[in-house]
Amino acid sequence: MHGGALHPIPKGMVLGVPTDIASLLKSSLLTVEGKFRATQDLLIPAKAGEEDESIGAFLERRFGREMVERVAEPLLAGIYAGDLDELSLQATFPQFRQAELEHGSLIRGTRHSRRQAAAAPPLPKEAQGSVFLTFRRGLYTLVEALEKALAGCDIRLGTKVNAVRRPDGRRGYEVELGGGETIRADGVVVTTPAWDAANLLESLVDCSELRGIRYVSVANVVMAFDKADVEDISFDATGFVAARTDGRTITASTWTSAKWPHTSPDDKVLVRCYVGSAGDQHSPMLPDDRLIQNVRRDIRETMGITAEPLFVELTRLARSMPQYPVGHVGRTARFRARLAAALPGVQVTGAAFDGVGLPDCIRQGKEAAAAVLDALS
Repeated sequence: MHGGALHPIPKGMVLGVPTDIASLLKSSLLTVEGKFRATQDLLIPAKAGEEDESIGAFLERRFGREMVERVAEPLLAGIYAGDLDELSLQATFPQFRQAELEHGSLIRGTRHSRRQAAAAPPLPKEAQGSVFLTFRRGLYTLVEALEKALAGCDIRLGTKVNAVRRPDGRRGYEVELGGGETIRADGVVVTTPAWDAANLLESLVDCSELRGIRYVSVANVVMAFDKADVEDISFDATGFVAARTDGRTITASTWTSAKWPHTSPDDKVLVRCYVGSAGDQHSPMLPDDRLIQNVRRDIRETMGITAEPLFVELTRLARSMPQYPVGHVGRTARFRARLAAALPGVQVTGAAFDGVGLPDCIRQGKEAAAAVLDALS
């Protein structure tokens, strides 16, 4: 979404990086000058040094400001609900810098990665031809699998931890629960938001880096419509992202019933809208009626949907999106080194550190488990 109109994303676009120059040159999303500047990535030499920089500064250096504002910022900033001019390149998309160093161009590097992916073993039939996958019965499928894998373990649901202590002269730790019970532990993995982790551990170790991690609040608005009421609308994609310069309340919209057809009946349409970013912490906290009114206005003006929704579901996610500013990787490393020295067998991990997505958090969980086992052995 730019300039009050929806524009198809150019073919071959990977995380805001163009790989099909012909498609880029035909796009209505950029001016002639903007397209020419983006292709200069093929000529601009790689920047020397190892100092971290913002994603915005990096991409502007490679592609120019217009490409950042109209393509990269809507696509990439939405993942973190952040500001590209503040988010760390090392902490979010280190593969961009690697492509620049190894291939002298982000376009050439991304093309190389695509060729490698194409040569990899084929995906299962269900995964071919789509970049989006989910579980038919929802993400609770993961929870059920974890419960099955942990059969026989002592799982405490709805149980608060008040404190983690290190007994004098003894190995291990004491974990005090909300009901007053104390559990002896050889190792502890803390996966709470950063501020809660600091509350639990700062009596044992300096947690200033944890206190410095900023979180952003967002909201989701889901609306359902009778397909007959929106039959003039072409749901020929999976949704759209909105350029910040357009001044919309919504940052993106997923056409859920088109993206995942199993989520709604054939005669219904499901639309999900995202609200809130690092630059807009006002909108997610608006009163329900005002927020829904603003979202419906945006959908009317961008997609032409004027019908009354069958239902509206509003979900607020307060302080849910951790921000990775420039220097985040170094600060995280310093804290973890201090933690390992002061509290062997204690790990702090999760979305605040090395990635906010499900695959990132699964990887971090495995790494934390391995680190605890290593410390105990």
